[in-house]
Amino acid sequence: MVDDDFSVIEILGEKIQNIEDFHKQIEEILNISPYYGRNINALEDVLCSFWQTTLVWHNSDLSKNRLGQDFHDVITVFDRIRKSHTDNGLSGAFTYILK
Repeated sequence: MVDDDFSVIEILGEKIQNIEDFHKQIEEILNISPYYGRNINALEDVLCSFWQTTLVWHNSDLSKNRLGQDFHDVITVFDRIRKSHTDNGLSGAFTYILK
């Protein structure tokens, strides 16, 4: 947490072998178990409420290689959330950084 109005979510790519590992990290980091469906639709539903948030994905190239199309699907969700927040005029829209 950076301050009261802005948060950072950090994903550790080296711990991701498959899409299930990614969803498990999201679930644990956001403390949303047992409500999180661990699928791409559930990810989008959850992240819609995370404005003023930056997701930092460490070792994203490693995850990209391991996840293949699933990685691209996740990034598509990130882009849709960011666009939705921006289009709706939310200050501090959801952003992400691939490291």
